Amino acid sequence: MHYNPQTDFIEISVRELCALAFKGGSLDNRVSPVNLYRRAEEGRETHEKLRALREAGKGLGGTAEPVRRPRGSEEIYLPAEPLPEPSYHAEVVLRHTCRMDGVAFSVSGRADGVWYHPAGGCVVEEIKSVTGNADYYARSPRESDLAQLTCYGYFLCAAKGLDRITLRLTYVRPGQEEKAYFADSVMTAEQLAGAYSAILRMILPRAKDLYERETALRKTAKRAIFPYNEVRDAQQDMIRECWRDMRAGKTLFAEAPTGIGKTMATLYPAVRCFGEGKCDKIFYLTAKNATRREAFAAVQKLNEATTPIRACVITARESACICETAKSGGNRLSTYCNPVSCPFAKGYYDRVESVIFDLLGSGKTVFSGLDIRAAAKKWQVCPYELALDLSDLCEVVICDYNYLFSPAVYLRRYFTEGIPHTEGHRYIFLVDEAHNLPDRARDMYSGALSLAEVTATQDAMHAWETRIGTDLIFPTEDAGYDEEDKTAPRLKSGSLDDLIGVLSRMSGTCAESTVVDTDGVRHGVSLDRSQPVTLCETARNLSTLCDRWLRRNQGHPLYAAVDSLAASLRSFRTAADYYDRRFATFVEVEGEDVRVKLTCLDPAGILRPILQKAEARVLFSATLTPNDYFADILGGDRDSVLVNFESPFPRDRLCVAVCDGISTRFEDRDKSCRRIMSCIAATVSAKRGNYMVYFPSYAYLEKVYTLFEKKYPSVKTVVQRPGMTYAEREAFIASFTPDSDELLVGFCVLGGSFSEGVDLPGRCLIGTVIVGVGIPALSSERNIMREYYDETRVTTDPEGGGEGEGYAYAYTYPGMNHVLQAAGRVIRRPDDYGVVVLIDDRYTAEPYLHLYPEHWEQISAVGDAPSLYEYLAAFWEGAKEEE
Repeated sequence: MHYNPQTDFIEISVRELCALAFKGGSLDNRVSPVNLYRRAEEGRETHEKLRALREAGKGLGGTAEPVRRPRGSEEIYLPAEPLPEPSYHAEVVLRHTCRMDGVAFSVSGRADGVWYHPAGGCVVEEIKSVTGNADYYARSPRESDLAQLTCYGYFLCAAKGLDRITLRLTYVRPGQEEKAYFADSVMTAEQLAGAYSAILRMILPRAKDLYERETALRKTAKRAIFPYNEVRDAQQDMIRECWRDMRAGKTLFAEAPTGIGKTMATLYPAVRCFGEGKCDKIFYLTAKNATRREAFAAVQKLNEATTPIRACVITARESACICETAKSGGNRLSTYCNPVSCPFAKGYYDRVESVIFDLLGSGKTVFSGLDIRAAAKKWQVCPYELALDLSDLCEVVICDYNYLFSPAVYLRRYFTEGIPHTEGHRYIFLVDEAHNLPDRARDMYSGALSLAEVTATQDAMHAWETRIGTDLIFPTEDAGYDEEDKTAPRLKSGSLDDLIGVLSRMSGTCAESTVVDTDGVRHGVSLDRSQPVTLCETARNLSTLCDRWLRRNQGHPLYAAVDSLAASLRSFRTAADYYDRRFATFVEVEGEDVRVKLTCLDPAGILRPILQKAEARVLFSATLTPNDYFADILGGDRDSVLVNFESPFPRDRLCVAVCDGISTRFEDRDKSCRRIMSCIAATVSAKRGNYMVYFPSYAYLEKVYTLFEKKYPSVKTVVQRPGMTYAEREAFIASFTPDSDELLVGFCVLGGSFSEGVDLPGRCLIGTVIVGVGIPALSSERNIMREYYDETRVTTDPEGGGEGEGYAYAYTYPGMNHVLQAAGRVIRRPDDYGVVVLIDDRYTAEPYLHLYPEHWEQISAVGDAPSLYEYLAAFWEGAKEEE
């Protein structure tokens, strides 16, 4: 449902109208989205087959015995006599316009079939494919199905001037098109008009809300006031660029250094574009909670500046859940989202409309996760699903990358083609911290299976079968599932035999590389650019079996084990579905375990069509260097716009020094530790304050930290450890206070949780030391990525020669991004001063000389630790004089 400002109509499809009008019942995740999609595909195929039969003149009459079913004042029956030879028309487009309570509606749809009889009269048919008993549905049709048919019947009567029409509702099971069941009813045009008005009135509150906001809000948004008194020069440049590219429907890749105010610089022009009618909804996508909070605050600022734009935050199901049974159950939360296991799921759709309009009537326009959670508790509904349904009535949706890019959890209501929610809607995507997206996307579309995991699951199954004396059917199994589930093969321990056999045989691909260590454990790896077809097909079959079992066996003692295996199988299936030349197969043998991973090397081809679901897209970060590399791997095209904006901070407030006399390559690390310790000491001796030192690995960190602590025991230090809890991470950051006169040195890992997304302004952090160039650890997967990009990304020199960019794409550029992110922890406000020290001899050579940001123009190589101290001391002395 959307508003068309050109016609002043609320436009909605018949299918969406009836789905909204007759929404009711409970949440039930026991039917997975994957199976729903598969059933939708089957339904389309079934419709096509049945239409072909109709066009051949088959199945246009009926021979079933009459069955009387009261429906208001009329009677619906199954006809006993076949109809005379009709003229059948498939996929008939119908549209009707009307006005109700000041709201103009344009409702359209496609009737599955219409035919006229030589003797007079007209029949309109709606076909529904079902997985259960088609005869049962024909005798007890769903309200929404009858409503769709009623709409088409009324539209035909109004268009053709008919005084009555025969409505035929046909149910058919896929593969049994010859045995379709149908029910006919005759209704007058007057009856249909009353029924149609009743259906429209059921969605009138939503339609009125949409109409009132669209006619008033768009005008306000079109002339939205910038919510701050001043606009920074670089921020103004970014606003203008975003606005221009959004209006032109382009993809913008923007490097926006810290301090520009990039959140508002993207949201503000997007809201203006909404006001101009260029989009209907804005999705602000982030990788971290901190950036979601910034986006939320930015929308609040816009509201305070008289643009009452609605926004909601969608948080992960695990964070939002308020069902104690689910949180303490030990299984994935989504498995409890059904009316049997969760009271907040039972009757959800009966209550949710009241909850939404209660929230909208509260006076708020921006809804945080806490607001939604509080309303969910008050009304006893699921907060996660409430956030999704509330987002329908919001102009801005703030959420994680997953809800657009992940094949497992993307928002199907918005991004699946061919469903009511997506029809006619236009979006703008704002992708914050876009430098995180390449690796996130690779993980989303990669999948792995472990022989050890599969074997352990089978052992647990076999133990159950031996003890109970039966297969895995749980005694309290719910019988309320469709016929397909009831007749399908059951999951047994033996069901895993085929997968175990195929995985075991995959170890043969590692035969040439397998070695046995001193403990007698074998190790081997193999890489292949072809898809293991047999393994993928076997995994697919078992995945279907596991998913079906999981839907029917909540509470089974083996549920967690099967669920874990099913999750691995689903991700493996996803990777198999997308597998092409941009993937590789990685097999690893470790003792008795065999691990097979389908690795996504290049996500560009997957991300590009996803990004094209929007009218315009802005992908931005403080570190998109080099921007052509990020545009390439993030799905940019020839029309993409690449811009690097200037830092808004005075360049002389940041001092960047390079200790270029030290090698931090893996083979040189042991002998470099003392020299690195000296460089750290020189840096922190130049001025007391808070510093962070970043290392390429925990092992390297530990060696230097041990030396530093031993030589400088009086210096206060904090150290990042592997697997820190949330409380431990918060305590680490809390150590960096602005009012302390102590010297504090934090030892961290480059690319870890403290190297980005941490805001420590002013004296909270006055310097960073970055050890190494940040390149990822050498690995077989990175090496095959290097080979792939060497083949597909070749730079051509003037003489016609060429060189692949594999090493740069697999190692150099990702590593330099980690460096720039860590360096960005310094200078967070216009009046900040700070230093960045880079330790590695490669920083003064190519390609690094061309990867530095423009505001690093005063970077200087200083050689050793004494020279470093003198250089930094002079900088701090100059800063003191300026202050």
